[in-house]
Amino acid sequence: MAEQMVRIEGVSTYTYDQFTVFFYGDHVYISGKEFPIGQCVVDMMNLNESVLDEIDRRVREFLPAAQALLQEKTDSTAALAQERLNAVWDLIFTLPVYRDLPMDEESNYYTFERLMADVEKWAQMQDPTSEGHAMFQGMLAALTCFIDHLRGFRQQVALVTEQYFEPLKRRNGNTYAEAYSFFYAHMLSISAHLLHENFQQSFLLEVSFVPMMHPPRQTRFSSQRRPASTA
Repeated sequence: MAEQMVRIEGVSTYTYDQFTVFFYGDHVYISGKEFPIGQCVVDMMNLNESVLDEIDRRVREFLPAAQALLQEKTDSTAALAQERLNAVWDLIFTLPVYRDLPMDEESNYYTFERLMADVEKWAQMQDPTSEGHAMFQGMLAALTCFIDHLRGFRQQVALVTEQYFEPLKRRNGNTYAEAYSFFYAHMLSISAHLLHENFQQSFLLEVSFVPMMHPPRQTRFSSQRRPASTA
């Protein structure tokens, strides 16, 4: 009987801005499901723009309700803010990758109810000098930019594919790497001279290595924990 693949993997729940994926060879594993390494990018590129527009609209509806909560501090404003935030989650959690993750629904869908029930955290959130207030404002800022970052990612993938990969006469790892290096150098130049900003493709990651048994050899998974706003 053939030896079965065994992966040492903890059970986790995730939030929209932090999750874990596993890489092995040319496949990625998301919550136990196996995908070709580029499938998630393809799925994200195939998203209808109307989905992104609707997420953007729901975020814009949520933001004033969240700010009103800080000013009015009532159960009714908390309920309204949570209702509008949940409408955002209802769409974000159906996006590629997110739909396959065991999301922390308790924390996401009951954020303000739990916050107001915790006297210390609620007091912190209202103090402009506190870490809790900074975290709350950071969440609002991240949601505000979420769709912009996703659109930027889609535009970059489309550009590098159409302008740098498709014209290649030979297709292998070396030629793709060389084409990408040209893309990156051009984007650095354009951003600096025309847009007067820095072009970056770096993300905060926590990388660990998780052992796995696979016949006929022992190999490893690399686990990457990263912010999802970067898609």
